[in-house]
Amino acid sequence: MAIGITQSKTVYRIGEAEPPVFTATGASGTVGWETSVGELIEDGSGGMVLSLPNKSYYGSEAIVITATDSVGAATAEIDVYALLPYQPDWGFESDIDDETEISIAEDLSEKYRTVSPVFGVYPLAFNDREYDEFLAMQRFWAYHRKTRKFYFENIALGELVLGRFDSALKRKPDSANSVSYSFQFRVLNFTPPTTEEAELLLYGEAGYGE
Repeated sequence: MAIGITQSKTVYRIGEAEPPVFTATGASGTVGWETSVGELIEDGSGGMVLSLPNKSYYGSEAIVITATDSVGAATAEIDVYALLPYQPDWGFESDIDDETEISIAEDLSEKYRTVSPVFGVYPLAFNDREYDEFLAMQRFWAYHRKTRKFYFENIALGELVLGRFDSALKRKPDSANSVSYSFQFRVLNFTPPTTEEAELLLYGEAGYGE
């Protein structure tokens, strides 16, 4: 029997309670493991837990897991999405909107055409933060910029949303060890909740790996 890999998740968000676990099946002899990103750690029951940095790897950049035995090798892929590492200051105003074209006929009747899904715009400010936090956020921005999606857990409104940076990273040094910074975060496809849930809801894009 050829070696194979079973995985507990094909999509993972940094910060989830349960990390992804990979297990070899049909192996002959000792199994060797490799990952293209992060580290694989034995879980004590035959599985390998994937430990990762807080960065997004999905689509063509998905993480590849390889298991090798004495006969051959098997691979598996997983899409991973980072989580915004710090909470913004309270008091920000976020917008939920869509792009709708409205035309008015000569008889004053109106026609509507929605040309975009509902999106969310979040102008976030982080005032008087320690310099180490600012450096970490600057590295986070430099890696993801406006092309890689990541999650923002909006504790203030009880939302978990997937989106991108949508502006420059603005920086203002306040003192020797204090920096204020800000940026805009955009959710490209915002889905408002339709039912009450006890746990934090997932709003925003559901199409992974785009």
